[in-house]
Amino acid sequence: MRSTMFSGEAVPFVMELPNYRMPSARNVAQMLWEKAKDFLERAFTIIFLATIVIWFLQTFDFGLNVVADSQDSMLAVVAGWIAPVFAPLGFDDWRISTALVTGVMAKESVVSTLSVLFGSTATLVAAITPLAALGLLVFCLLYTPCVAAIASVKRELGGKWAAGVVIGQCVIAWLMAGLVYGMGVAVYMMDKLNIGTVLVFLLLVIAVFFAVRAIQKERPAAAAGTAPTAPALAQSRNRKTKHKKNRA
Repeated sequence: MRSTMFSGEAVPFVMELPNYRMPSARNVAQMLWEKAKDFLERAFTIIFLATIVIWFLQTFDFGLNVVADSQDSMLAVVAGWIAPVFAPLGFDDWRISTALVTGVMAKESVVSTLSVLFGSTATLVAAITPLAALGLLVFCLLYTPCVAAIASVKRELGGKWAAGVVIGQCVIAWLMAGLVYGMGVAVYMMDKLNIGTVLVFLLLVIAVFFAVRAIQKERPAAAAGTAPTAPALAQSRNRKTKHKKNRA
């Protein structure tokens, strides 16, 4: 990226950090309340609405008739188109694919969607192996953030960067989850190893190889170009001295 999007001479960067102080109890309590309030607002808006939409799509088919089996619902048909993408990762169930889609609105809605679709923990445990569940956790941790974060990236950097962030994070999450699942299968369950898992593992190895190679090439240039120059360091020291005199 240094030779394409971020080409040019590196500009020295010096940043002064404020003095660390012990936070007061009032500031800590205010911050805790703001975080709790933000979560409650999202829980009763986005997550609640997502749960209602999931319930509706799971209950009716495209003719708006109540289905006896959720596999005949609108949700199962739509999620069935996405499920094969996750087959090499070990969790190609349409209900899990639906939960990952709703997680784009808010990561917290993944759990509520799984609860609505599976009905009980026993059903969920029976539908996914522990190794696939570990890959699912890795994917949830790394794939695209919520809509609010994507909107912030679009507002600050533009639509192309926002789309790149979404695609890049999904690809990285898919590769890392495939690596975890592939390594586990290779170690514990060789009989369940398939061609998709092998391809995911090989793609990740190739990606890591080229990433390490690019970092090794850029490291000497970065060390030479981003180091603060002598005038910049002297100017920073002068500012600190003046700041200390003003405080005195």
